[in-house]
Amino acid sequence: MNLYQINQEIQSRMTALGERLDDNERPAPDDDEIVELLGLIDGDLSDKLESYRYVLLNLDSSIEAFKAEIDRLNRKKQSLQRNHDRLKNAVFSAMQTSGRNKFEFATGKIWI
Repeated sequence: MNLYQINQEIQSRMTALGERLDDNERPAPDDDEIVELLGLIDGDLSDKLESYRYVLLNLDSSIEAFKAEIDRLNRKKQSLQRNHDRLKNAVFSAMQTSGRNKFEFATGKIWI
């Protein structure tokens, strides 16, 4: 059973037991019914929640790994952006100093 089904089964049994306790015409639940409900809670639900715990721990770990990778990539991007800006400013400054607004090369041209 999945967690939703286990939860629905527990709710259904708890409701049925509560109704029997409130209804004086029907016999009270016996120990076997109560033990069965507690077994469902301690057995199936406990096992399923433990499994979910492991899944959640793995997801938390993956989220942290992605956050660390994003931070690393952002630092790399910022470093590249600073290098780009520094080189662009150096080219602009050199062209201003030379007094020329345009340089043409075999592979392309550059101008300000």
